[in-house]
Amino acid sequence: MLASNTHHTRLRFPIEFFMMPDPSNITTRNDFDKPEMHPDSLRIARILLPTDLTPRSDRALDYGVKMARQFGATIILLHVVEPTNAVQGARFTSPAMEESNRAAIDAAHDALAQLCDKCRAPGIAVETLVRVGRAYSEIADTANALACDLIVMGTRKAARNASVPGSNTDWVVHHASCPVLTIH
Repeated sequence: MLASNTHHTRLRFPIEFFMMPDPSNITTRNDFDKPEMHPDSLRIARILLPTDLTPRSDRALDYGVKMARQFGATIILLHVVEPTNAVQGARFTSPAMEESNRAAIDAAHDALAQLCDKCRAPGIAVETLVRVGRAYSEIADTANALACDLIVMGTRKAARNASVPGSNTDWVVHHASCPVLTIH
């Protein structure tokens, strides 16, 4: 039973697990010094921190920065601008809508530059990225495209059921190619 659950988990979350050897098979303390007794250490080199630029996402940002310090990882700050369209799925926009979208993108770049200062620490590289589209798919696609090792994002509980995370977070958790740490 354990083997099948472990196998399923490994397929879903491609990180190495630390499996303790059976204590009855250990003859001396020095057996732990053998290379086969230690898994490869967990390596996190790129952490994606999506933000909606509200105070609610600051807590996730704080966790992401702490983890980046611990692992010496690069932080990628991401904000997704959801485009303004007159009609959902429309293939054209008016000049006023294009101007509105451009202003939102420029404002996002400015806000991420300010957040960048908050994230800077010795030995930590910080990159910023603004994408246009639906937040849930852009977050997962960005993590995949940039080969991120971890996504750290905040949750917003759905109003109708306090135990269900927000729909963007839920979608990312189920579709991202890397582990997702959600912060309440």
